Amino acid sequence: MQQKRKRKEKRAKIDLTPQKVAQAFLRDYYQQLQDRMIQTIKDKETSPEKRQHQLSYIEQLKSITDDEKLCGSAKYLALIYDYQVRPYLPREKLKKFRDELSLDDNKFELLLFHLKPAPIEQTLIPEENPAMKQLREETEKGLTQFNKRIKELSPLVKRLKNLTETDHYKYFRPIFVTIDRMQFDIDVCREIVKQERAAKKRFLGNYLIDKDREKSPQKHKYWNAVVSNALKIVNPACHTDYCKAGCRKTHQKAITAVAELLKILYPSIWKEDIKTIASRIKQKDYRNLSA
Repeated sequence: MQQKRKRKEKRAKIDLTPQKVAQAFLRDYYQQLQDRMIQTIKDKETSPEKRQHQLSYIEQLKSITDDEKLCGSAKYLALIYDYQVRPYLPREKLKKFRDELSLDDNKFELLLFHLKPAPIEQTLIPEENPAMKQLREETEKGLTQFNKRIKELSPLVKRLKNLTETDHYKYFRPIFVTIDRMQFDIDVCREIVKQERAAKKRFLGNYLIDKDREKSPQKHKYWNAVVSNALKIVNPACHTDYCKAGCRKTHQKAITAVAELLKILYPSIWKEDIKTIASRIKQKDYRNLSA
């Protein structure tokens, strides 16, 4: 009896709300994904330098809290840029812009960071990235299974509850235990779906990406911030002797430079010719847009 009482007290101390169970499930789920990613890198990456680079990135990610990731903290964005963007920038193609605009190394690096803080095309066009496509498909498949379980169990719970209102089952304890366990399972499934959807929405929101997957990659608010910040750095370097003090004109040279940079950094999204891209920037006047 004493051992039974201790087990009961131990269970009482454990927070087994649907919210907590869902959080624990998702935490374990993403830990498994991370472990698989590490193993894939070890198995497939033949270059020791690239393998170490990717493993170092994953190790650094462990120091970033979930809240920092979801809110897009400066620490998190800097880590993504340092490991997932900076090493893969086409430096030779970009060098001419630093020279033509007479930007020092720090300001030029800041420009590149503002233009491409993350490999956002993996999110905007996941179909072109096998790993991202597989991750999205696996996640959606899991959520579909949880929704299916909710749909299957809910009518059963309703029927069992109806039975408890009859004289024959009114005091039949096993049926109440079954209802409680099935309802708890339903509530956990709902929480998992809810938390995963909310996390995805916050992630996309932090990058100013609309949840509409059918929207053109060029029409997301992400570009408001990216292009606006870039113009604020590039435009001052394009003033001429003809500019008056405090000139606020958005110079064509700045617009063209940003258009060229977009085409270089996002070739799968900004596919048009430079003149067309520059025209879009000028028509929308990104410099005066807030994110």
